[in-house]
Amino acid sequence: MSNPFFTQVARGVEDTAMAHGYHIMIGNGAMNEHKELNYLATFKANHCSGIIASQLSTEHAFEQLQSDERPHVLIDRVTKDDFCVEAN
Repeated sequence: MSNPFFTQVARGVEDTAMAHGYHIMIGNGAMNEHKELNYLATFKANHCSGIIASQLSTEHAFEQLQSDERPHVLIDRVTKDDFCVEAN
């Protein structure tokens, strides 16, 4: 997470989550599909309430995220076939 944008997002997510009684787990996939899929499996195994993701490296990793029934938020990514709200 060398990009300051993502560091600020992570800090804001953590502060807001903790204010509402949640804890966060952070995984840096570093644009590596194997790492991303492992993190998604870990989040699922730990019964995470939701996932906030950015820049998944492959369509397969993105499909794995979409196939999970957990709520998810995509940061800095536009999807073509998914209902979504875009904000800038």
